Amino acid sequence: MRSSPLALALALTVVAASSARAADAPPIAPLRTLTYDVTYTLQTSQDQTVSGLTGGQAHDQEAGRAAVRRGFSSNDRGTLQIDVVAAPADGTLVVDASYAGRESKQPPLRVAIFPDGALTYDPARLLSAQARHVLPLLSRGMIADRDVSPGSSWTTPLAKPAHGTTTYRVTHRDLTSAIIQIAADLSVPGPSGYDEHDDGTTTYDTAMLCPLAFDLRQRVRRQLTPERLESSDSRVTATLVSDSFATKR
Repeated sequence: MRSSPLALALALTVVAASSARAADAPPIAPLRTLTYDVTYTLQTSQDQTVSGLTGGQAHDQEAGRAAVRRGFSSNDRGTLQIDVVAAPADGTLVVDASYAGRESKQPPLRVAIFPDGALTYDPARLLSAQARHVLPLLSRGMIADRDVSPGSSWTTPLAKPAHGTTTYRVTHRDLTSAIIQIAADLSVPGPSGYDEHDDGTTTYDTAMLCPLAFDLRQRVRRQLTPERLESSDSRVTATLVSDSFATKR
């Protein structure tokens, strides 16, 4: 994360404490509720180089070698609900995020969103891919102190241990919204390392500080062994269908 270790530790404490209180106390009305219609597609494959003399597999055979491909795909659509439960003075946002889809579900999970878009939540819980992609766009620092006129752009570093940057470029602006293109290239070193490229576009409400629509394509390549390469291609689209702040314009 780009946030400091101290900020991370404090956020973990806040999330853990608020989760414990939430378990012991009656639920309270959220400060704001946003609901998104989300689609998520994923295609994953593994290519393994094997001897062309074994197993009877001879696809793409070259000098006694062969490549065997295995993979799976997923196509999900559902509803992502985000309840804002706190907006501390340090610029973070604390939300309860839940997802209900045709193929997967995630019960409410408390997440702290840093001003730079980094996320913190209970490491024993799993945050859905749908929420992981959308929540950073709700960060209170998304466009804070930024020039969002057409043609403007800015770049932010990625969280360690990743190496790379995310670039935002404004392609259109009207009175209440901006269309922003998002591109990221990163690599994570080490035995579990990978390379990733993201391309996305969001129609962002500059008055209400939230995405109205979002479309992101992500490609990940991971060299599992010298003979085995894993590739994942995914796409997430999200459309805001309701916002409790909408009546407060």
